[in-house]
Amino acid sequence: MADPHAEWVGRHRDEHHLHSGDTTLEAIRAAFEIRELVRAPYLHRYLTDRLNDDADTRLFTSIQQIEQLPIDSRDLAAVGLRLLAHPADGARPR
Repeated sequence: MADPHAEWVGRHRDEHHLHSGDTTLEAIRAAFEIRELVRAPYLHRYLTDRLNDDADTRLFTSIQQIEQLPIDSRDLAAVGLRLLAHPADGARPR
């Protein structure tokens, strides 16, 4: 069996040409001051991207909480990024 992490990285980096979180943060920091940065669950979205009603909302929340458990125990790295940033020069965006 192939390494699931290597397959995921290969698919996102090589096939879809997506940047890593660190590369994205580096580019954002070049123009913005990051005021808040949170690593968060994200993998559950691969299982729940087609949900749309109230029952589905409960399922989405349950799967998100299941992903959070190994993140809390440090058995899984949180791959989602949430941030709050302002222009580095202090100017307000238009």
